[in-house]
This record gives sequence, C-alpha cells and structure tokens, in this order.
Amino acid sequence: SLFRSMLQACLEEYLERRKELQNHQVADMDSLFALVNGLQVHYKREKHAAGPQSREAVFIHGFGANTDSWEKILSWAPYRLDCAATALDLPGWGLTQRPLSLKAYELENSAGLVNGLVDSFPDVTDNTKTVLVGHSLGAISAVVAAHQRPERVAGVVLVAPAVGAKEAKKPKSSRMRFASHPVVRTAKVLKDNVKTVLTAYLAAIGTLLMDVLDILLRPFLVVILRRIVRERAFWERGLGKAYYDESKLTNSTIFKYRRPGLVRGWDYGVFRFLRSRVAPNHFPGVFWRALKTMGSTVSSPKIEDESAETLDMLKEISERYQIPVKIIHGEEDSLVPFGNSERIVEKIPNIELVKFPKCGHVPHEECPEKFLDALENFKADLKY
Repeated sequence: SLFRSMLQACLEEYLERRKELQNHQVADMDSLFALVNGLQVHYKREKHAAGPQSREAVFIHGFGANTDSWEKILSWAPYRLDCAATALDLPGWGLTQRPLSLKAYELENSAGLVNGLVDSFPDVTDNTKTVLVGHSLGAISAVVAAHQRPERVAGVVLVAPAVGAKEAKKPKSSRMRFASHPVVRTAKVLKDNVKTVLTAYLAAIGTLLMDVLDILLRPFLVVILRRIVRERAFWERGLGKAYYDESKLTNSTIFKYRRPGLVRGWDYGVFRFLRSRVAPNHFPGVFWRALKTMGSTVSSPKIEDESAETLDMLKEISERYQIPVKIIHGEEDSLVPFGNSERIVEKIPNIELVKFPKCGHVPHEECPEKFLDALENFKADLKY
C-alpha cells in the first residue's frame, strides 16, 4: 500500500541519517580546517619549502566537486609553479561547513573565502602573490576573488569556465541610422526603464513564491535530493558526461565525489546552494529593491547578469590591471562547449587560450600531465 511504502521510505531515510558523520570523521590525513569569515573551511595544502611563501596557488573546484578534484595536480603544483598550493571546498560541497544563510553560498562570498583563507596562513606575507585557478563554476569565484584583490594576484587560470559569452549581434546599417535619432533614443531609454521596473517586480513575486515553496516543500525536496544524489548511478552518469575518455573515470574518482554525502547535513547544504543559484534573496529584500527601482527609473540599475558581470570583471583584470589570464579547455567538452572560451578570447584578446584535444570538461582530472605542463608554461607570464 501507499502508506506502507511511505513508512518504509521514512525508515530507510532514518537509518541513512544514523550513518552520517561529522566533517572531521570523513576527512583525510592531509585534511586541514580553518575558520574563515565565520565558516569552518576544509582545505588541503602542499608546499616544497618552509618559511614565508612568495607565491600561493589556490585551486577552486566546480559544481558538485571538492578538493579531491585537484588531487592529481596539488602535490605537483608547488614544483611546477614554484609556490605553495591550496585547494579548498566551497560552501555546499566537500567538508566545508554548511551554514543556514543563503548568502554564504553565493559565488561572491566564495571569492571572499578564497582570499580570507590565504590571509589566514601564517607563512603568507604582504608580498605574497596568488595564482587563482578556477574550474567551471569555480572560475567565476576565481575571477571575483582576483577582482576583489587585484594588487596581490600574479595570474588567473580558468579551466573550462562556466562564464557564458554570447555572440554579438550586428545591427543592420539602415537600423543604425534610425536608432541614432534623438526621439528613438529617448523612447528606448523609457522602454528600458519600464522593462527594468517590471523585471524587478516580477523578480520580487517570483522570490516570494520561492520562499513559500521553500518552506512548504523543502523537507520533501531534500528527501528526493538525497535519494537521487546518494545513488552511484547518478555520479556515473554525470561524470561520464564530464569525461571524454570514460575509461579514465575510476571507481576511486567516483567514490571521492560521493564521499561528502557521508557528512551530516550534506543534503541541506546542496539544497541551499541550488536555492542560492535560483533565487539568492528572500522576498522582503527583493521587494524593497523593486520599490527603490520604481522611485528612480531614469537612473535605475539593470538587473545583474552574472555572466556579463563576470566578463566585465575579467576584462578589467586583464586590461586595466594587466594580470595575465589563461584559459585551459578540453576540445570535446559537452557541458561547457569549447566555443564559449573562444568567444571569451574574442571579447578579451589579451587572454591566452589553450586547447586540449580529445579531452572533456575536467582536463585537470582527465589529462593531468598536460595540465601541469600548461601551468608550468604559464609561470613565465606571471606578474610580480
């Protein structure tokens, strides 16, 4: 019967929760923890020399991953880049604390954790330069972290960056003359302002609905999330799409992606991360922002587009601050197509693009030797 099935499912979930452990119980021998901006952050660090570090490379994982994503790189990076090397777990993933606040899961906060973690190291001085390496969604955090502290950044490496770069639309010449007319320009400004206000209010309504659904459906959604993500087949399918050569996807790799699921509260951490991506603000804040927008439509800000904003930051990092940027991307990436990185380089020509043939979305896992070679070649370009 339906009641019996529900009772059995509840019993299974109860038994699974009884198996969950604390973060430190799941950690490796080389795992480290630090309190950064009020959060207990899990990280791993390698260095080949004692004393003050002149350079620190920080590796930032992508969606669904953790520090283990960099295990084939981290131990060799100090020798290839002549630096200390750190990989950390971002909120929602790995063994880093999973806070209640949605704001803690935003990528801007993740960038603050990156800089804060480096500041917490006793062997890091005011003269220490950082090399920020971000994969996929972690590439956004790397860009934001570099933009927050450009004076300390020696270089940025973006690996299959999940930063959407749309193709520029070229207007027809006849329309260009028409669009330049003062009346047309004024009408366009008014149209844009009305659109901004309507978009803000729709965002407020959507966020209110999201808050209501969050309260009512969260327990059920979390149970569904647990039952899906806990299955090995889920990770096999997902990682199979990330790898070009699936023969390189080992049981050990799959286990290390699944291991954070042993930590108590991992499900709510993933849920809050996903919620922060869909609707990062609660209703009251969005509502008052909409009212403010309505009160000053002429100078109202546009609704922020994450990819466009990240591209603007990246352009400023490359052109204004003259920080070298390199993109490493697998040619056969089916999750973030290689053509996206080509469009980024078209928009920001100073960026170097390195293509890995016969490689998918995770070149640092699938082609670690080539990846380390690319990092070592980048060492000569770093800014001091």
